[in-house]
Amino acid sequence: MITMIRELPRARLHLDYEVRRHETQELLATGHVTLCFVDRARNRPVRAPQALLDVLQKALEPSLSPDGQR
Repeated sequence: MITMIRELPRARLHLDYEVRRHETQELLATGHVTLCFVDRARNRPVRAPQALLDVLQKALEPSLSPDGQR
């Protein structure tokens, strides 16, 4: 399975998935999920934690433009 992040998250993290056959890389299925960061006490969306943004920024650096877009 391949997981792709299109942009650095703000309050939401969008993930795209591809499931491919190992031997031939034939595309078998695609999917998408959106995760939301929530303040549990107030039940409100909040910005993604800075620690997560730092890790994602470092991992995605070569493929992101300065504004965090792919």
